[in-house]
Amino acid sequence: MAKETRRRAGASRRGARHSRRRRRKPASRLSKWLRNQKKRMRQWAGSNRIKLAIAGLAAASIVLVVLSGRLITVERIPNGDYQHNDRFDGYQVLNGIDVSYAQGGDIDWKKLKKAGVDFVFVRCGYRASADGRLHPDEYYKDNLKKAHKAGLMVGAYFFSQATTRKEAASEADYLIELVEGYDIDLPLVMDYETYPGGRLEKAINGGLSGNSLAANVDAFARRIEAAGYDAALYANYGFLTYNLPGSELSTRTNIWVAQYSSSCQFAGSYNFWQCSDSLQLEGINGRVDRDFWYVKTGSNIATGPLNSDRRAIGECRIELKDHNPKYWSGPVEPGVIVSDGGRRLREGVDYTVGYANNQASGMATVIVSGIGEYKDKYAMNFRIR
Repeated sequence: MAKETRRRAGASRRGARHSRRRRRKPASRLSKWLRNQKKRMRQWAGSNRIKLAIAGLAAASIVLVVLSGRLITVERIPNGDYQHNDRFDGYQVLNGIDVSYAQGGDIDWKKLKKAGVDFVFVRCGYRASADGRLHPDEYYKDNLKKAHKAGLMVGAYFFSQATTRKEAASEADYLIELVEGYDIDLPLVMDYETYPGGRLEKAINGGLSGNSLAANVDAFARRIEAAGYDAALYANYGFLTYNLPGSELSTRTNIWVAQYSSSCQFAGSYNFWQCSDSLQLEGINGRVDRDFWYVKTGSNIATGPLNSDRRAIGECRIELKDHNPKYWSGPVEPGVIVSDGGRRLREGVDYTVGYANNQASGMATVIVSGIGEYKDKYAMNFRIR
C-alpha cells in the first residue's frame, strides 16, 4: 500500500512537470529568427575562415598605416631669422623649395611635405649658355609627378639665356611642351640670369639694354599667358635692380626675387622670395634653395595679367566639399567645388587645387589656381579636426 502510494505520488509529480512544460508560451517569431541568424552566421564563419583571416589582416594593415603616418616624425623646416616686408602683414607665408638636376633623382617628397614644405618650383629645361641649344632637365618628369603626388603645389621654371624676343618666346613654347600633361599650380617661370662667360653675359657686355631684356621677359610671359598659365620672372636682386627695369616689370608679371639675406630689399612688387641656397632637410640630399610665397586669403590674388582676357578665378563661387575634414594620416584634402554663373568648372581643365599646412589638426589653407580660360588664384582657410 505504501509503495502504491509512492508510485502514484511520483506519477503525479511527473504529470505536473509535463503539465508545466505544456503551459510554456511558444517561442516568438523574433526569437526564432534570431536563433536562425546565429546558426547561419556560425555556419558561414565556419566555411569562410580563410576570408575572415584575410579581412582581419587587411584591417590590421590599415590601422598600422594610419598609426605609422601619425607616429613617424620628421624634423620641421626651421623658421630661420628672416624678416618679411611690412607689405605682407596679414598674409600667410608659405614654405617652399626649388630643385633641378643638382639635387639628384632620389628625393623623398612625402618627407618634405611632412617637414612643412608646401610648394616647389621644378627646373624643367634650360638653354645652354655656350651654344644656345634647348635641353630638358634630367629629372624634371619624376620631380613634377612625385611632388604633386605627395601633396605639394608645383610650378616649373626654365633657365633662360635669351638675347632676343624670338628666343624668349621659343623658350616659353619649349617649357609649355615639357609640362604638358602634368598638374601645374604655380606660374611657369623665366629664370633670367647670367652665366660666367655665357651668351647672355656676353650680350649684355656687348650693349644689350635693359629695355631689350624687359622686352624678352614680356615675350616669354605673353606666350605663357596665351597657353593658359600664369607667368613669372625669376632674377636676383642685382639683375632686377641694375640690369632690368624690375619695378616696372613687376606691374606686368609675377616676380620671384633671389636675395640671400635676412630680408628682401626689392622695391617692386613680388610674390616669391628665394632667401637661401643652403637649406638642409630630411628627404633631400645636400643643400637646396629655400623660398617663401606670400598668400592673402579671402580675395582674388592677381598674377600679372598682361592685358589678359582670362577670367579671374576669385570672381567665381568657391566652396569646400567637406567643411569639417578630420585628420587621420597624411595630407588632408577636403576638395572644392568651383562654379561660374551656375556652371560647374572642371578641376585640371579650369583650375587646380593645392593645400598648405594640411598635415595635422589645426588651421590649413586651400589654394585654387585658375588655368586655361581662368587666371589668378584664390585662397581660403579651413579647420582640420
